[in-house]
Amino acid sequence: MVDPATYATIKSFSGILLSREGLRCLKFIYVKLRRPQFDVDATKDILNTMIAYLKDTEGREGTEGLKDRIQRVRDVAYEIEDVIEEYMLDVPEHFHTHRITQFLHKAAHSVTDRIAVHRLSSRVKAIIVKIENIKAMDPLRNFPAQRASSSHGGEQQNELEGIEKCYKNLSPNIRYCFLYFCNFPANYFVKRGKLFRLWIAEQFIENDRRNRTKEEVADEYLNELIKRNLVYVYGRRCGVSQPVRDFILDKSELKNFCTVLPRPNSTIPVEKSRRLSLHNGFTNSLRSEDLSRVRTLMTFRRDSELKAEKLLNKFRLLRVLNFEDSGLQSFPKEVVNLTLLRYLSFRNTNIYKIPGCIMKLHCLEALDLRETCVMKLPKKILKLQNLLYLLVDQRLGVDETREGVELPSGIKCLKSLRKLSLLKANEKNRRIIRELGNLIELRKLGITDLVTKDGKDLCMSIQSMEYLSSLSVTAACLDEGGFLDLDHISKPPPFLRRLSLGGRLLDIPQWISSSQRLARICLIRSKLQNSPLEFLQALPCLVELRLVDAYIGEELEFEPSCFLELRVLYLEQLYELRKVSEKSSNTLPKLVRIIFKGFRRLPKVPSRLEKLIKVE
Repeated sequence: MVDPATYATIKSFSGILLSREGLRCLKFIYVKLRRPQFDVDATKDILNTMIAYLKDTEGREGTEGLKDRIQRVRDVAYEIEDVIEEYMLDVPEHFHTHRITQFLHKAAHSVTDRIAVHRLSSRVKAIIVKIENIKAMDPLRNFPAQRASSSHGGEQQNELEGIEKCYKNLSPNIRYCFLYFCNFPANYFVKRGKLFRLWIAEQFIENDRRNRTKEEVADEYLNELIKRNLVYVYGRRCGVSQPVRDFILDKSELKNFCTVLPRPNSTIPVEKSRRLSLHNGFTNSLRSEDLSRVRTLMTFRRDSELKAEKLLNKFRLLRVLNFEDSGLQSFPKEVVNLTLLRYLSFRNTNIYKIPGCIMKLHCLEALDLRETCVMKLPKKILKLQNLLYLLVDQRLGVDETREGVELPSGIKCLKSLRKLSLLKANEKNRRIIRELGNLIELRKLGITDLVTKDGKDLCMSIQSMEYLSSLSVTAACLDEGGFLDLDHISKPPPFLRRLSLGGRLLDIPQWISSSQRLARICLIRSKLQNSPLEFLQALPCLVELRLVDAYIGEELEFEPSCFLELRVLYLEQLYELRKVSEKSSNTLPKLVRIIFKGFRRLPKVPSRLEKLIKVE
């Protein structure tokens, strides 16, 4: 029987070829399974060399002999990963807090565990033999001389050579993040947040020595790729050009990093690939393929006839499963057998219910159910103790309106949550608002259907969220007598950057004017009698202000030396507004766009600002 410490070590195994975490895991298992015939110290030395070797030889495959050696080392590293994760499936984690259930578990699973340990021992021994065979073939290989990494002395390089040079100068982890763009179709723009969650689930983002979050490290990686002109951005989305995409597709195929099936009848072999991206749905050719090595499955087709269930049993070791924008009508029951999943997305599908057996996905870190028909989540969702991102909302199909999803009481136990949106806070489950105060790691919180009397409790909960950067709150019964009562925060979250309030406000909460890092504010149906500008004008970092049916006055007047960073002013359904004015010609120095929408008659604006107007 392997003790809990071993389970924890196995669980830390990283998915990037053979990372340091994975190496420590394998060494630890070797010690636990030590047999007289194993030369453990020699194996440790070989595995240490494998890590350095794969990184040092990146981009230096100058001869066929070296290419062969690198590929064989990579295959062995992948096999080590397979062995450990198959062991995790054979001997799954169990959480038992009661002594009797601990005893029963040991009694019931000891035989199974011993069989799994024996299988692991045999396969590890076979891997050692393969490593020794790779070394034994070295005398037959021709290795190139070490080449300097300097530039070509100012020689004119074509675009491909420039991409290759930039690629070689990237650190190993950023290279994996760059290659990941091959998963997406041509001309596809992926949102930064989704990209970061995928990178984190793939474990491309290592823990940072400067105590930054993994999202902050991922942002640094992406900015590095943007700076080198390998990735370009469009608003909050990013993508790659066609020449760059062609380059990463070639690299990915060479390294078995990802296989892309662009057409329904594609017959590209996927046996050794770690990732599979289907741009036109599932193909019949996959039925005969060995898909046991695949760790990531992504689909990019809106297909009402999607029959993924018939193939899911072939993907035993999946970490990432993305069904976003597919035609799924219901939750595939086979998904709950993929117990190593870290990322699961059903966004923009027609699924309507999540079964309680989702609790089996104990490794799950990200669950995306946005724009689905799911109205409530089962109680057993609270068993997912590793969950970092819980993104849910109902698609209503009216003016892009989103409604929150009912969550069970007890949400306070998901203490690792970083993002929770949208939660439906209705009368049937009022205590959940107080429970939110226990989620002190939250970075993003979205709530709908908040009743007036729960405003104070929400404020108390928000004050405990030191790292909160995005907050969205919508009142219940927007068109009735209720209003948002959110003026009970004495110390707002210091890192708050995005704020959206939907519902009538008697006044703008005082604490907003002291939130020095706020960059984007959206007020919807606030119906303020006093101009909101006087409460917001001193915010030093505000770059975007959206007012949607938020003000019932006739004039918005901007004071001098205020809104110094404002770039976008979005005004919608301010039916009484007749004039936008400024007291000084140097007001709004960085404004680049004014957007009017839903006006019967456009308000008057200073002539200096007329060229910035866009009407929607």
